[in-house]
Amino acid sequence: MSSIFWFLLEFTVILALAAGVFAWLGWKWRGCQQVDRMNKPQDEIQVESLKNQRRALQKTLQQISVLANVPCDDLTQIQGITDTLSKQLHTHGIHTWRQIAEWNDDDVLAFSEFLDLKNSICSDRWQEQARRLLQT
Repeated sequence: MSSIFWFLLEFTVILALAAGVFAWLGWKWRGCQQVDRMNKPQDEIQVESLKNQRRALQKTLQQISVLANVPCDDLTQIQGITDTLSKQLHTHGIHTWRQIAEWNDDDVLAFSEFLDLKNSICSDRWQEQARRLLQT
């Protein structure tokens, strides 16, 4: 019984140390991947975020002419997208599953920031779901 106690205690200490190291390094999540933002000033992080958002919107604007005659998909079929989120995505030019399926990490980050979703796009696997819906 005491060996289990010591194992659990050591395991907990190791997890706490690892969490502390990651926090100390200042690692953040970017899209579905982890990015080290250590030693970056807050202004630089905000500028980077705005550049990502700008790129995502430019990409969306380029797609609008191509999508002009394409009917909108029901985005609410993707788990995690509510009617309200669907309307917000439409406001930002996202109307089809294909658009979501083709997002890159910068797009995921930008739309997460636009819609204040934190990591929902990744945790709900929007892109994976959109790809599955495209196959049906």
